[in-house]
Amino acid sequence: VLCKEEFGESSIETVTRKNNLALVLIGLGGKENLEIAKIILREDLNITTTILGKKHEKSLIQLNNYSQLLQDLGEEDNMAEAEEISEEVLTIGEEELGKEAEAVIGYRNNFAIILQNQNDPKKFSRAIKLLNLNVEICKQEYGDNHYHYNNACVNLAHALLLTDEYNNYVKAKELLEFSLFFYEDNYGEFYHGTSSCKSNLVVALRSLSGKENLIAAKNMHASILLNDQKHFPPNHPTMIMRKYNHADILVDMEDYEDLLLAKKLLEEALESSKLTHGGNHPITYRIEDLINHTIMKTEFFGFNLYD
Repeated sequence: VLCKEEFGESSIETVTRKNNLALVLIGLGGKENLEIAKIILREDLNITTTILGKKHEKSLIQLNNYSQLLQDLGEEDNMAEAEEISEEVLTIGEEELGKEAEAVIGYRNNFAIILQNQNDPKKFSRAIKLLNLNVEICKQEYGDNHYHYNNACVNLAHALLLTDEYNNYVKAKELLEFSLFFYEDNYGEFYHGTSSCKSNLVVALRSLSGKENLIAAKNMHASILLNDQKHFPPNHPTMIMRKYNHADILVDMEDYEDLLLAKKLLEEALESSKLTHGGNHPITYRIEDLINHTIMKTEFFGFNLYD
């Protein structure tokens, strides 16, 4: 309000503070907050790109934030717009700043994430190439004992784990074990990057099958969930996926107590996903499918989760 009075509605100072407000709303989660943030960021973009042009650093940052928000909101129209904007940001960034620039590495990663989440083999293949490029650039520019390199490794590993190829699972596990050592050694057990690395390593362990790997995955993910509960509100997208993923592991354990906890976590995740993403979001559908699978599995083993 003070910025509007002192600098005016269309000033860069006012836009910057509105943009910060939008980021706070995104951090809080919840579909209503995300929709408000979308309106704010859209208004800011119109002002910033008009005053500074699309090629300005501030414009690129705001465009990148907006594309990430559209992805969080889901739905086909939002994802299509997110892809278009993110690709444009990457193209401009590479032309203006260079392929190796720190900001461009982030733009490339965001574009790859949007591509890999659209269930299109050609787009997914392109995402893998972009993430591989980030790993190569980061190793060349920063070395393998640097945050940017290890973050790029984790992002590539996450994408590899979405494939159906055993060799990719092995490669992902190697990348993640290397990066986990780096994060724990440099940032500690409770750093968000450590949790992200552990979370992906859990997926790698599960993908490689075997009871021993499954138990290791369960224990590792339990510590991740406990840590994230201290840092994120219940309706935050991170917490929704953490509960979903932990429930998925518990279902595979085929134990009554594990299935009981899985059902509880999924019910919480479903309620949060409907509030944050809406009933028609792919994540909401995935949670509902896993709830149905959990019920079918309990019936198969003769358990009753409603006692």
